[in-house]
Amino acid sequence: MDHPSEQTIIEFRKRQLPPAELLALDEHLAECAKCQLLWTEGRTEVNEATKTFYEDLLASDLASDDHLTYEALESLVDGEANALDREIAQVHLEVCSRCAAELSALEKLRDEKPIVIPDQSVIAGGWTWPKIAFAAFATLFVVSLIWIAWSKRSSDIPPGTQIAVLPSPSPVNSGSPTIQASPNPSPEVLVSLQDGGTAITKDASGEIAGLDGLGDLSTVTKATVRTGLTGSIEVGPTYDRGKTETLMGGVGEGRPFGLLSPVRIVSMSNQPIFRWEPYEGATAYVVKIYDSNYKEVAASTTQTLTEWRIPSALRRGETYSWQVTAIRNGEEIKSPTPPAREAQFRVISNEVYVEIQKAQQRKPNSHLVLGLLYARAGLLKQAEKEFQLLLKANPNSNVVKDLLAQVKRN
Repeated sequence: MDHPSEQTIIEFRKRQLPPAELLALDEHLAECAKCQLLWTEGRTEVNEATKTFYEDLLASDLASDDHLTYEALESLVDGEANALDREIAQVHLEVCSRCAAELSALEKLRDEKPIVIPDQSVIAGGWTWPKIAFAAFATLFVVSLIWIAWSKRSSDIPPGTQIAVLPSPSPVNSGSPTIQASPNPSPEVLVSLQDGGTAITKDASGEIAGLDGLGDLSTVTKATVRTGLTGSIEVGPTYDRGKTETLMGGVGEGRPFGLLSPVRIVSMSNQPIFRWEPYEGATAYVVKIYDSNYKEVAASTTQTLTEWRIPSALRRGETYSWQVTAIRNGEEIKSPTPPAREAQFRVISNEVYVEIQKAQQRKPNSHLVLGLLYARAGLLKQAEKEFQLLLKANPNSNVVKDLLAQVKRN
């Protein structure tokens, strides 16, 4: 995403942004040193509720994607880790209960005392050599009694009695060796992926393992995941980038200043933040939003900043366009106007939004499931990010490479 303004960061600190925007800005802060500085300079203004929310997000991210390896835990237990590695591990252990439990188990195993056998004649389970000798003698005695009983029974058969011996059946084709097939051989595994700490496989029979927890997700979603494991992906609906559109009214130079976002994208939020470039000399701006029939559905008050968040929710599943009017010395300059293209965006439908929310709750660490759902909804940036993380865990997987390539092409 683009750099947020100081006003946006202030709203982020006060927890005034909608959930989707909070998450998006949190991801941006994790990667942008410039914005982290703005965040750090104003940390004293953050109330306890916002601190808890931010720390929970950070803890969830650290705990789900970057667990400490066994070698790292082992070096901590053995005291072989250097100062930097110990510091990094300590930060992770404070927020990741899973790694903390594994470290505790290794430390407990290290501290356990070896079993000392004072008498070498004592065998495992408390058996001594005299006990073993007695058990062997008892076993031999029982076998002898069985042999004597069988011999006596055989001697009771009257002399001359013929005992019929049935011939062994001859093989149908005695000239060919018999090859016995292994019963119920396991189907060949065609795809194997590591996804958020879980192994996902698909065999030749189409059986998928490792995706437990999809629960009440729709049949379409489950089919999307099954198809995705073949490297095929459903993308869209997205914008037809070659389509010529009728533009809104107004005259001018077309685009005297640029509109940044949302422009020709699909938005998961129905209360997006509108951002645009400043116009030289302008002292105020007004934003207007139109539906697909060019009916005005929302308008801002006079703004001095170059961003505005719509206060009321837009209808999901609808396509919208927007226009900004810059005011300079009493003159109104609109952008865009013909022949420039409209600044359009679409809000995902409520059905798709609910399905994505369910997937985020059921499989929050599955980059495969979330990436496929984002791609199907047309949220291409989000899908690309998930597939990049999946490729990092599976660098040699052609299936993941195909998924990522298809998202980038759209």
